[in-house]
Amino acid sequence: MQTIGDDISAGFNQVSEAMETVGVRMVGRPFIVFHGRIDDVSGGDIEICSPVSMPFPGTEEVYGMEVPGGTIASMIHHGSYDEMAPAYAAVMTWMGEHGLEPSGPPREYYLNDLETTKSEDLLTEIAFPIG
Repeated sequence: MQTIGDDISAGFNQVSEAMETVGVRMVGRPFIVFHGRIDDVSGGDIEICSPVSMPFPGTEEVYGMEVPGGTIASMIHHGSYDEMAPAYAAVMTWMGEHGLEPSGPPREYYLNDLETTKSEDLLTEIAFPIG
């Protein structure tokens, strides 16, 4: 957890470089998919994603795949990434109150420029696939 921000930034840079190498451009909001719990003891798996304009052949560790769409339960978090836990809890509480269960791992969609936006102005959509 102590290096998660740096790890995600490095992952986005790696994906961006691979896309540039094969001549594919991003056509949407970058996002990540959390595959399981992330903590200081066991680490965890995070998938770095960028919507692309055409099929992506991939390079080395970066590959193209279709991330399934569908219905989501989501909310927009305004502020630092370090303060997102209440937003996650709010979405999970709402799902519970409506008898809904996640049908896949949660995602974070980054709605503004990660490099130039002040942490207090960041907008992140927290989304759980449902249905």
